[in-house]
Amino acid sequence: MSTKHRISSVTPTSLLEDIRQKLIDRIWLGIFVIALIGTPASVSRALSTGWLGLYTFHSLLAIGVIAIFLFRGKLPFAFKGECCSLCSMPLVPLVLSRLVCWAPGFGGW
Repeated sequence: MSTKHRISSVTPTSLLEDIRQKLIDRIWLGIFVIALIGTPASVSRALSTGWLGLYTFHSLLAIGVIAIFLFRGKLPFAFKGECCSLCSMPLVPLVLSRLVCWAPGFGGW
């Protein structure tokens, strides 16, 4: 009897694709956790301010994040990446505004 040597089907391209998939799934895990914590915290402010349109937006955004997280295995990488960039867009002005506040001169002052 002869033993057959199996040639591994791992190529650099498939390895890179696997790393990209794992990375985007971990990013979505982080967004999911933030949505689970942040949405109830945001909506709880309705007790003191009344229901505002912003709370509806936060709730709908959280529902979308939860849906994408739950179905992330069936969604294509490009879709998950685009949705991830859309979810992180509001963070850019927030981070930049904090940098300007803490580092005068950065904003051209």
